[in-house]
Amino acid sequence: MDQEKRKKLAEAAADYMVEVGTARTMSGNYHFSFAEIGAMIGVDLTNDHDMIGLIVNVAYSKHTEVVCELLTDTDFDFMFYLAYCPNADDDD
Repeated sequence: MDQEKRKKLAEAAADYMVEVGTARTMSGNYHFSFAEIGAMIGVDLTNDHDMIGLIVNVAYSKHTEVVCELLTDTDFDFMFYLAYCPNADDDD
């Protein structure tokens, strides 16, 4: 797969995770498995660390105001800023 196609897939994955994660989280944290996102974009993320890196780069660069932290030790673990999470309880 050429690099341009990989970049587009990474952008689609990051956009999806930010959109869905911010809409569904109640705490600002949201988890996506590598298997779920890999199936969505047609890439085996358990063996493609470069694609994970591309997705992380897009998430931070394109959604910098929304994504506070993104860990990828075993899956995608997001921490979003609560101002972008309509269902989050920010009374704490």
